[in-house]
Amino acid sequence: MNSTQHGNRQSSIRIQVKFLASLKHILGVKNVDLEISQPMKLIEVLNLLVEKYGEKFREAVFDEEGKVRNELLILVNDAEISVLNGLDTKISDGDTITLLPTVHGG
Repeated sequence: MNSTQHGNRQSSIRIQVKFLASLKHILGVKNVDLEISQPMKLIEVLNLLVEKYGEKFREAVFDEEGKVRNELLILVNDAEISVLNGLDTKISDGDTITLLPTVHGG
């Protein structure tokens, strides 16, 4: 058995993250294309986005206890994550994640 690494059939996985409403304004972008080395859980992608966008993103997405805010609607390929595997939903090549904060000013 010869395990050659020629060509790396799938060297990276491409996903898209869409930022809607206040997130779009906070970050100054409406979407971002990410390359990840392997399929990962949604929570891991959110943590990558914290690394990329910093404290502004962290405060918009996570509460003081480090949990994803209840008022953040998250879709994976247009399906709400509550009908999938929640934050453990596996993100694979070609997936689109949509982040929609639903808080309204009062």
